[in-house]
Amino acid sequence: DGQVIRITGATGAVRRYELDTNSSFGTGNIRVNIAGAGSSASVASLLAAAINANTAQTGVSVSVSGSRLVFSGERTLELPAQEGLFVANGRTIFVDKIAGPNADGSQA
Repeated sequence: DGQVIRITGATGAVRRYELDTNSSFGTGNIRVNIAGAGSSASVASLLAAAINANTAQTGVSVSVSGSRLVFSGERTLELPAQEGLFVANGRTIFVDKIAGPNADGSQA
C-alpha cells in the first residue's frame, strides 16, 4: 500500500499511479485499488487498466502478460525503491563514442 509508479509519457505528461488498499492515497496520484487483488497478475491487470484509462492524455499504453506489463509510448518510468516489488526489463541504450553528435543516428 502506498507504492507509487511515476510514468512520463512521450507527450511529456506525467502521471503517478498509487497502489492502494485502504482508500488513503496522495493528492494528485491516481488510485489503483488493489485491496481485492489476490495475485501479482491481478495487480498487474489493475495497474494496466489505470494506465490505459489515461492513454489519451499521456500516449502511454500497456499490455498485460501474466504479471508482466509491456509499455508503449513511455519516456520514463520510475518505480518504488522497495526491492523486489517491481523489476524493469527491456530498455537498451547503445552508446557509440566514435559517432558524431546527430541524435537521429544519421552520419550527416
